[in-house]
Amino acid sequence: MSPVRGKNQDRRSQVRILAAALLAGLLLLVSACATVEKKPESGEVMTEKALALFREGDYYDALERFKKLRDQYPFSRYSLLAELKIADCHFYLDEYDKALAAYENFEKEHPANEVIPYVIFQTIRCQATRMDTVDRDISGAREVLAQVARLNKNFPRSPYRKAAEAIAARARNLIAGHELYVADFYRRTGRTAEARRRLEGLIETWPGTDAVAEAKKMLAALALSGDRGQGTGDSGR
Repeated sequence: MSPVRGKNQDRRSQVRILAAALLAGLLLLVSACATVEKKPESGEVMTEKALALFREGDYYDALERFKKLRDQYPFSRYSLLAELKIADCHFYLDEYDKALAAYENFEKEHPANEVIPYVIFQTIRCQATRMDTVDRDISGAREVLAQVARLNKNFPRSPYRKAAEAIAARARNLIAGHELYVADFYRRTGRTAEARRRLEGLIETWPGTDAVAEAKKMLAALALSGDRGQGTGDSGR
């Protein structure tokens, strides 16, 4: 073997050794980076990011962030806020059943919390979405009145009282309108005694509602028609 050829082989061997060493070093570096765990965001940072999304109206992404905050920091002030804002996100996403359940659970878990008046008001707003027309189920309207009464009794100075009363007025009008609808059905089907009892009950129970004036007209019409003593149920009066 010539001296030149031997030197070339030595250089190639040195290059291969250096390349192998460099590759091994890179693999170790990549492996080390992969094993370093990313530090979780602090509760404060996560809260700020979630609230920013909420304020921007991005309720879906805010909801996901608040859920993550709740799960990552349970039994903390962050999870308390997250529970409330999860309910709010559902509400503003028009997911009223989920929102109602979340608000009710918050009150159950934190009955003495300072935001309970707000929580009750939000349950009223959720129930109000169930109020439909007079010919439909009126259980939502009745629940609204029950919750408004509870808010007024337990928190008479609540800043939500005025808005809650406005919703309650709608609920009373709906219930009175339903009673008028049923009374009119009885009148049209010849069950005048039942119609009369419904109308009298409406006037007594729901004064000040829009249906009262019409109920009085209907009662007067029944009296003029001579039907006061006729119809189903008169024998028991």
